[in-house]
Amino acid sequence: MKVFIDSNIPMYVAGAAHENRDLATRFLERVEKREVEACTSTAVLAEILSRYAGLGRRDLAGRIYDL
Repeated sequence: MKVFIDSNIPMYVAGAAHENRDLATRFLERVEKREVEACTSTAVLAEILSRYAGLGRRDLAGRIYDL
């Protein structure tokens, strides 16, 4: 089964302290280790870039995009 990664997952990892941050981090680590098969879409990536560009945080947008 393939899991879809929505924009909130990498945004929790890179953002301010949040109750879902550790969970999202562990999830992405499992994806990286290929324990979980996952995908995302260009729409999700565009949403991330748009959100952080709008906040004047293009540096953070690039970091989250790379996640």
